Amino acid sequence: MMENRPIPLSVSGDLHALGSGIIRRSGDLRLKRGVASVLSGPVSSSDAAWPSTFRGTGALVPSSVEVEERMAPLERNGFTIVDIFRDRISVEQFAIDLSAKPLDDNSLLEPVHRMSPRA
Repeated sequence: MMENRPIPLSVSGDLHALGSGIIRRSGDLRLKRGVASVLSGPVSSSDAAWPSTFRGTGALVPSSVEVEERMAPLERNGFTIVDIFRDRISVEQFAIDLSAKPLDDNSLLEPVHRMSPRA
């Protein structure tokens, strides 16, 4: 019989980046199972709008948070597809460089990263 255990997942689109990992600690709080964390990516932005343009550095993990990084933050246009099943979650992340590829290029359909957190 399958055990009904939730799969902790956080999806954020606020950082203008694609990325993923498992959060193991936040401050003094140790997360025994971890929380899958996904940066879903910006649908569109120009090079001048990436946060690193203004900050001079890309997205970094705060020192009070421990993350098992699966894909480092990537400042590219893109999107994330999350499929939710009874016993697992499937995450596929797609990055698009509109300046380098025509829109009809089939390589746009290949994910740059896959992650499958489980219960």
